[in-house]
Parts: sequence; structure tokens; C-alpha cells
Amino acid sequence: MKASDDNEEGSVLHLGGEPSGLDEVTKRLKSVWQTLTRLQKAGLSRQATASLLRSYAVAASQYALQLQLPTQESVQEYDGTLLKCWQELADRSLDNNSQERLGLPLRYGGCGAQYASTRRYAAYWGSAAATIGEVVLDNGFHSTASFLEAAPAASAKLEQARAGLVQQGISSLDGTALADALHSKLNQSLLVALVQKRKQKALLRSLPEHQAADLRGAGGPGSAGFLEYPSEPACSIEDTLWSVALRQRVGTTRAEASTSELGNALQTCCCKTREGQPCNEQLDVHGFHAMTEQRGGGVMSRHNRLKRAIGGLIKRWCHQEPRYEQRVPAWDRQSRSGGSSSTEHAILDIEYSDEQGTRWIDVTVRHPAAGGQPALRNAATRDGEASRRGEREKHTRYPGNNLIPFVVETPGRIGAEGRFWLLAQVRCLPDDMQSKELDRAYRLISCAIQSEVSKQLRRAAGLK
Repeated sequence: MKASDDNEEGSVLHLGGEPSGLDEVTKRLKSVWQTLTRLQKAGLSRQATASLLRSYAVAASQYALQLQLPTQESVQEYDGTLLKCWQELADRSLDNNSQERLGLPLRYGGCGAQYASTRRYAAYWGSAAATIGEVVLDNGFHSTASFLEAAPAASAKLEQARAGLVQQGISSLDGTALADALHSKLNQSLLVALVQKRKQKALLRSLPEHQAADLRGAGGPGSAGFLEYPSEPACSIEDTLWSVALRQRVGTTRAEASTSELGNALQTCCCKTREGQPCNEQLDVHGFHAMTEQRGGGVMSRHNRLKRAIGGLIKRWCHQEPRYEQRVPAWDRQSRSGGSSSTEHAILDIEYSDEQGTRWIDVTVRHPAAGGQPALRNAATRDGEASRRGEREKHTRYPGNNLIPFVVETPGRIGAEGRFWLLAQVRCLPDDMQSKELDRAYRLISCAIQSEVSKQLRRAAGLK
């Protein structure tokens, strides 16, 4: 492995071969997108297209960024090209906040688009730091400092990368000699994660409470399963609903409507009671009313969809038919209404058996911004607060160790107890099946919830 210090090539530290360059990756990205567009016209779903786009773009750009520190113009061209692809999938233009959310990793509530501007310095610095020892030895130097002194152009690029990382919030690299900084314990993946986490925190600080709660409710393991490749019908969403879910995830206003539908979307809620009485309340631009409106059956539909999804997993993994809507007399309680007392029956969503006896699962889908101002404030400042509140309420209503509260927040976050239950179930499967089955479960749940949420949004606005 050799290092070159070539002024004509922009003083690039070549590690492991000639760099392809981000400009070349951008050209290939445009070509790949043209191919994916043709495949869409031939029947490829938007869900599959997005997964393929993300897989190609992240891997190809990461390799280029590791080898060469690109110019600002190259970064802007790549990011602009990538954004156009995602906007076509969303069928809407995206404002600055939506663009930021699009670029965040899935676990932070984003879509994993992974802009080059976010990884530009971390990828180059991390790659150089990982291989600098070999480069020094291969070129006959005794220390990193002596090598850098003999390669001023490469040193300048590394100083530029370090300065960029410091500007992005990695202050620990500042104030030390370049050679010492290169031998820090911050590897490439950790640097990228730190930069991304800081971007998420900055975005959260800039958002109003209800949007911050929504972003926090969109993170965590399995929260974005609907963005993964549709490996089977149960883990897929039809194109129209998928684009609504994408728009909702990145915080687009009036996410229920595509660009061509915005003029036809109603401004007041048209959900109706069983008797045909319409709601007629004003629809807010972020869909809170539509997702929490009891009229129209949307709330119950998503509840039942989640219940059946969990029941299907029990049947698949435990080889038993779960029982639905089961009364548990031990959890009946007295209630008072209108001055008279009555018995409130405990009806649990799912009943099944394991080696410890009978178990019950009660599911619920919670909007992170629901529950009043104190609840909203907590949800806006702490990840998963809405699901924790739902779990506490379930345990208060049904005390004991035999209840599993399975809570999913409307943006996608699965509550801790639900995730723990999924992990416990797959660990009983053969080792070679566990990862695949857990991934499938996350996709199944995500597609179920996001399909129903998208339907609710469109139904409230009078869209088919």
C-alpha cells in the first residue's frame, strides 16, 4: 500500500487504489435512477425502488468518500441528485426540515438517505486513520508525524477533514497534533454516528413540540420497516399509501396528498359516525386530528391490524392458534357511571400459552403528541415516552406478570416491552432463523401500522 502526494489530483491520500470520485458516483446514481424509473413503470413498487436506491447510493458514495475528500460543489451535486430521487418517490417537494429528516438514519427517525455532506469528513478521516499505520510503514517512515511532514498536500487534506469534523461537533479532535489526532479511538462508523446524532439533536431543538415528539416517535429498532425491501406481500405497502407514509415520516405538511392531489384534499374532516354524521372539524397540516379521530373506524382498524399481525407471529413461531378478544374475569373491575356502579369487563386482545402458562397481549397504537400538554412536552424531550406511558397504563389496568403491553407509536416506534417480547420469541427459534425472523416481524408490524395510518389520513381528507 502506497501513499501519493499529487498536487494535480488535489493532494489526495490514496489508500488501496485509485479513487472513483464522488462526481463519478453522481453520474452512476443518475443512471441507476433512470433504470429504477423504467422498472417502476414496468411494475416495480415504490417501496422496492426506495430500498434499492438507498442500498446503492449509500454503499457507492461511502466508498468514494473514503478514498477522496470531495469539493463542496461535488457534495452539493450528489446530495441534490439524491434528493430529487427521493422527492419523486414522495411525489412532493420537501422543505428544509423534511430534507434533514430524510437524511437521518432509520434509528433516529429518518429514512437513511445518508447525504454526502453528513459523511464527507468522517468517511475520509476515518478511512485515513484506519490505514495510516500501514501507509507509514509501506513508505519507509518511522512515525506518522514524519510521514505527514513529507506529504504536505495529504496533510492539508487531513487538516481540512479534521476542521470539518470539529465544525460538525467532534471537538475532541481539536487542539492536538495531526498525527496524534489520527491515532484517536474515534473510528469511521463512530464518527459518522456522532455527526448524525448531533444533526438529529439540532433538528429536534429547531422543531415545535408536536413535530419533535413525532420525530422521536419515529425512531428505534424496526420503526421504519416499511422502507425495507418488500420480501413478501405481508411486508409490503401499495404505492399510494407508501408515499403517504414516506411523506408523513419526513414531516411533510398535508402528507395525505400527492402534488396533484393537494387541490382536491378537503380542509375539514369528512370521517363519519356509523349513523353518517360527519366530523367537519378543521384538519391540521400534520395529520394529528385525522390520526386520532374516532369517527370513521380508522383508530379501530389500525388496532385490529396490529392485533392480527402479532397473532400471526404467535401462530408462526409458537405453532398455536392465538385466541382473540378474551375476557379475563380476574381483571374485571367496578366502575361508576351516572351514579350507578357496573362491572367493567377485562377483554384482552390476544391470549396464548407458553411454558409459564397463559399469557395475554394487549395492543395499542399511540400518537406521540396525544395526551395533553404535559404528555406532549415529555414526548418531545425523550425518545419513546408515548409508548412508555401506554405500557404503564396497561400495567395499571391489568396488574401482574402475565400481561405484555404491545405499544406502537403512529410514526413507527415499537415500545420497549413489545421489542423485548419479539426478541424473546425469536431466541427460541434456530440460530440461523433468528435475525431473519426478527427483521420480518419489524417489517410486518411497520407495514401494518403505516398502511392503516396512511388510509386514515387520506380518508379524513376525502381522498381515495
